[in-house]
Amino acid sequence: IFIALFANAFLEIQKFSKRAYKVVRTFVFLWIGMLIWNLLGGYLIAFLVAQALALAFFVYLFVLGINFYRRGFKSARFYAIAWIFFLGGSIVYV
Repeated sequence: IFIALFANAFLEIQKFSKRAYKVVRTFVFLWIGMLIWNLLGGYLIAFLVAQALALAFFVYLFVLGINFYRRGFKSARFYAIAWIFFLGGSIVYV
């Protein structure tokens, strides 16, 4: 959820793409749903769905950063480079 807030603030998603902002909000609401589902006792399924959502969301944010850079938003370059290191480190860790 905090990554979505950071991406929204850094990339100014709401300003540059209303559709992307709606997608980010949808992911946040889905994660909140998984949190509630987890609290109600559906631990395994909520965990697996949340992991799949996280993977899809991370890939979406990376592609969004590249897309914004191509459209002329210079700060998105640093965002995309940071994601490369983050995802690379995650792959090495796993």
